[in-house]
Amino acid sequence: MTHRNTTTHRNHRNARRAFSAALAAAAMAPMLAKGAPDDPDTAALRARLDSLAEEVAALRQGGGAPAASSTGVTLDSDGLNFVRADKSASLKLGLLFQLDQRSWIEGASKDSFLLRRIRLPFSGTMAGGALKFAVIPEFQGGDSQNGGNTKLYDAWVEARHSPALGVRFGKFGCPVSLDSTDPRHFIEATYSNQIVPNRDIGVDVSGSVGGGVFSYRLGLYNGAPNNSYSDTLNIDDHFTLGARLSFAPWKHHDNALSGLFFGVGTAFGSERQTPAANAVRSGGQQTILPAFESRGGHFRVAPGVGYFNGPFSLLAEFAVDGYEHAGPAGRAVANNGWYVAVGWVLTGEKSTLGGVTPAAPFSLANRSLGAVEIAFRLSGLYVDRNLRDPEKSVSGALAFGVGLNWWLTKNAMFRIGVERTEFSGTRGTRTPALRDDELYVFSRFQLAF
Repeated sequence: MTHRNTTTHRNHRNARRAFSAALAAAAMAPMLAKGAPDDPDTAALRARLDSLAEEVAALRQGGGAPAASSTGVTLDSDGLNFVRADKSASLKLGLLFQLDQRSWIEGASKDSFLLRRIRLPFSGTMAGGALKFAVIPEFQGGDSQNGGNTKLYDAWVEARHSPALGVRFGKFGCPVSLDSTDPRHFIEATYSNQIVPNRDIGVDVSGSVGGGVFSYRLGLYNGAPNNSYSDTLNIDDHFTLGARLSFAPWKHHDNALSGLFFGVGTAFGSERQTPAANAVRSGGQQTILPAFESRGGHFRVAPGVGYFNGPFSLLAEFAVDGYEHAGPAGRAVANNGWYVAVGWVLTGEKSTLGGVTPAAPFSLANRSLGAVEIAFRLSGLYVDRNLRDPEKSVSGALAFGVGLNWWLTKNAMFRIGVERTEFSGTRGTRTPALRDDELYVFSRFQLAF
């Protein structure tokens, strides 16, 4: 639906006045031609004609046609959008709603429903797209990791000079991991994602050349703990340097390799993190590596690869998380996590990093199914021996999962996943949940605009 503001109605009225004035002037022109130059009536008419000509010029200058600055409002699959007719500025209101159901076949956790994430993204552009911004609050309930409190997920402003150069300020995603808090194929994040930073506050530059063949990010940040939202100030008086490079050599070639890309992300700095940071959880949300204190040098690196070809998709990553001093003994440690995930769209639609758009939305009347994808994931975690606590943590974990993702429409999705995790190094542990392997079934309904 489209709405024109009161300025547009006023401009239409001005246009009618200008048209009427022009008609009056045209009607008087023959009379002026017949009148003598010194005829008083002719002189009066000529004065009136001059006045009408000035009025027409003023109306044209003031906007006799509909103003280019009018604003259009639309509500569609992209959210609620406000866009100026000249495209100089825009606003968008969106929504992310996730309702999860968790059931454990093996494991000590309790079955439950929870509101996993509710976000209300607010974003826009100014100066013809040269300036972009986003503010994304998140309302999250029932999640033990993040406490169920309202958080500021993102808040940033970006100035982009060209595709090759842009500068972003504020709070946003870190450049280390290929994966994210909302993984492409499964419900919960992988181990590689948990041992790198998630969101942080700082400034970075980014860009791409060759139409996306090569892209980069380079930034300076406070230095967030792993897998956290980082709403706090920098507590260690040091900044962390982060970077990511991506390369898609066959992006513009019409062959089977056009959807292949490589990337590597890294972050390093001198950081001091409290014992509340750096915990790692299994896919079934059990804490398998309790939070620990660290100080001094902190280094992460995460190479990865992705491949999308028609209905097929593949993502793989290996991450290393190294500390100069960590744990009660303050020793040098290095943990690592990895995963390989593949998917196949059974209904034939094209798979992308952002998901799948159904060729026809789900409809009983039209006998349309939407888009259905089957996914598989193998993932693992290794905990450095200098950090292991035999009473509270594992030395390693290996998980295999099968998932089904169903896009009813572009915006509505249902997914379900079954994953089994085998723990190692738990002999003698005092944590009952870690003595047995884990088997769980998670499902999610998601609405996103």
